[in-house]
Amino acid sequence: MELFTNALIITIGILAGAFIVLVAYNTLHLILNGATRWAEKKQQAARRAMERQRYEERMETIMAQAAKELERTEVHYVVTQLMDHPWMEGASKKAKENNKIRNRYLAELRKLVGNSSVRRCLYEGRLAA
Repeated sequence: MELFTNALIITIGILAGAFIVLVAYNTLHLILNGATRWAEKKQQAARRAMERQRYEERMETIMAQAAKELERTEVHYVVTQLMDHPWMEGASKKAKENNKIRNRYLAELRKLVGNSSVRRCLYEGRLAA
């Protein structure tokens, strides 16, 4: 009986040791994964902030270029005509004629302003004409 008790105690000790090692491994794994995720999230937040700042700086540059282009009389005229002829939905004759005129002015704006971002800024009305 003493032999059986000793074998049982040794088996329980080995199982408890394995369980402790398994729990320690899982805990360490969770801690390291949490630290990795935290570092990745911090890095992503920094990257997003940097991209946002770059975007804002680029938009400032584009807005300045658009304002400079808007000072030209022919560009100003085309932009005011585009604002007077908004895009119209539908298949009516009036809508088709209006959109045809608008497309002509857009083609003229494409000839006058080479930068597509500046053009988009102008005809979307981000600047007051």
